[in-house]
Amino acid sequence: MPGTYSQRDIQITDDGDLVNDSNGDFLVADINRSIVQSVMLCLLTEYSDFNAYNEIGSTLEQYIGENNTQDTADNIAQEIERALTARGTFQGDDIEVDVIPISATELLIKLAIYNSITGETDITLKFDLDNLGATLVTSE
Repeated sequence: MPGTYSQRDIQITDDGDLVNDSNGDFLVADINRSIVQSVMLCLLTEYSDFNAYNEIGSTLEQYIGENNTQDTADNIAQEIERALTARGTFQGDDIEVDVIPISATELLIKLAIYNSITGETDITLKFDLDNLGATLVTSE
């Protein structure tokens, strides 16, 4: 499946700090890291909370305290797809989302994002329904 995403961005750490090289210049992230950064920014930002771009973000906070059922997992998957495609950064055909309940309060979110450079970037997140914690588990 050919992906349309081809943008690269300034590299940041998982905490959001800019990454510099030994000369003090900003590093440019490779395509896979750029995708991970875009996904995390979108999913961890509350919808319309980013003043410069109101369409960035998700409404995942609405699932705090919800029962961890297949319906909840399906609704979260739909919200992730909506959030990632709302601004046009990703196209619907370029995203696969699988949300798997792994405990009474935790979900594993597996994303496959297809791009035009490396083909596919796989991202796995752990999502906690008790406190809306989303943790990056792996990315390739």
